[in-house]
Amino acid sequence: MALSRRDALKAIGIGAPAAGFIAEKIKRDMVINPGISGDVSCQPESTSDGPLKFTSFADWFKRFGCDRAKYEAHQISGFDGDIIDMHLHMVTKIRMQRARNYAQILERQKRQFNNELSTKGMFTWWA
Repeated sequence: MALSRRDALKAIGIGAPAAGFIAEKIKRDMVINPGISGDVSCQPESTSDGPLKFTSFADWFKRFGCDRAKYEAHQISGFDGDIIDMHLHMVTKIRMQRARNYAQILERQKRQFNNELSTKGMFTWWA
């Protein structure tokens, strides 16, 4: 059974008339606050000292990775099969998928950090 936009909005308690209003508000917010338009840059301000170097994943994650991971986890392009099959409210499914996305992103970032740390001896971040 395919889940239509209208069914999804009904599941989270938003009727069709309110959906148009919410879409317009989101468009206005994207113009006023371009940071929420999906065009967010995660690069820190450049320093005169060159790229930042980290040897601890926790230090890098606290400074740069946490916000990036939260932003990426918030973007849901689809649901995992086991989550969509559950008989739960759509809001609950969305929260579960975001939590799962966050865990996957965290593991991916740890793996990338450790790979670069093992090959170069340090993790360099943008200059």
